[in-house]
Amino acid sequence: MEGMSRISASVTVFLLNVLLWLTDVQCINFSECPKYVTDSHLGYLDNMIDSQIESSCAIDVKLLKKGTLSDYCYTRGLIYQLGDLIRKNLKFRNNSVYQNNTAALLSLYNDQITKCVLSYNDGDKIKLIKKPNVCDSDIESLSPVQILEKVKQLFIDAKNFRIKYHTDNDCEELYERECENNDRKAESKVDETHRQKNLNLVIAAVLGILGIMFLCGLLYGLHYKRKYRMLKRQLNRPQQDPESPEER
Repeated sequence: MEGMSRISASVTVFLLNVLLWLTDVQCINFSECPKYVTDSHLGYLDNMIDSQIESSCAIDVKLLKKGTLSDYCYTRGLIYQLGDLIRKNLKFRNNSVYQNNTAALLSLYNDQITKCVLSYNDGDKIKLIKKPNVCDSDIESLSPVQILEKVKQLFIDAKNFRIKYHTDNDCEELYERECENNDRKAESKVDETHRQKNLNLVIAAVLGILGIMFLCGLLYGLHYKRKYRMLKRQLNRPQQDPESPEER
């Protein structure tokens, strides 16, 4: 499964690069980017959110964690994941209004957001940034409503990205370093959980032994008390003189 995921990710990057080449754009005009995400697009997501039934079910989603990442790298990395969030989680009945709106959002992501946020000018060429390294430990359990709210927020972030950031930074090493830190924290948390479980087992065993010892002591005390009462009654019973005639 992991191998298939890597192949899928490679194919996605390849297709996005082909898409950029086919557009035959020599240079990205970032000043045009904020207008691509419109109120209509955000309205699609508001309608999807309002149509959801409240549910306690949750879906595990891999999402980049902030950690020590700069706001720039964190936001750009999450926007990179926006396409996967849409493709994997926004599924509606064929030919429904919501499916058509989802297709429009995905088209917006592929055609404009990829160009405006996930690409950069390298001389007379447009290059796509590398996919951020998301750790296995970077998992969030989200309800369907929370996923839709996350998607909407990422579209808003994409709309404002070039307003807030005017230059591009290389985040690749930061993603890798942050991933290593997160994995170490996750492993430490697992180890701490195991240690706590072992400690709880030891405490339970000690309490069990103490409970058995207390019960045994209580039973022994009751038995000794009964024996003492029987002996006391025997000692207090009047003794019969062997030389006196037996009463008839």
